Amino acid sequence: MNDICFEFNNKCFIYRVGAIIIRNNKLLMATNPNVTFYYTVGGRVLFGESSQEALLREVREEIGIELEIDRLAFINESYYRIYENKKMAHEIALYYIMKDNDTLDDIAMNYKDGTYNNTLKWFNIKDLNKQYIYPEFLKYELLNLSNGIKHIITIE
Repeated sequence: MNDICFEFNNKCFIYRVGAIIIRNNKLLMATNPNVTFYYTVGGRVLFGESSQEALLREVREEIGIELEIDRLAFINESYYRIYENKKMAHEIALYYIMKDNDTLDDIAMNYKDGTYNNTLKWFNIKDLNKQYIYPEFLKYELLNLSNGIKHIITIE
């Protein structure tokens, strides 16, 4: 199956999901040698796959354990330039809060995703404003997390 991502006229549309994994007031984030920031565990949705199915698949692939989804927390429409090729991107991303799980204490902090060697890192939520993370709104929104779904538009 193919990712729901397509290019046209030097532009790109991306549909992705992200996992908000919190344990002991810390947020789990990932990075790889090709970027200078940390990002949520997650990835692109495959054609024919629900956002929840995509998220559970990505979490399993990236951290090697089965987690459960608690709820949808953020819908993010983001407009930015893709780092590698400077194409304009329009991304729709759904960010789900995952249920806490004791197995998170034993996850491997390094994993291979395709050709990338990725690293995981826990960040204290109250100190996120000192970090270079994507999406940036998590730095502030996680401090006062509501029970509803928040729609955020980001233009970079």
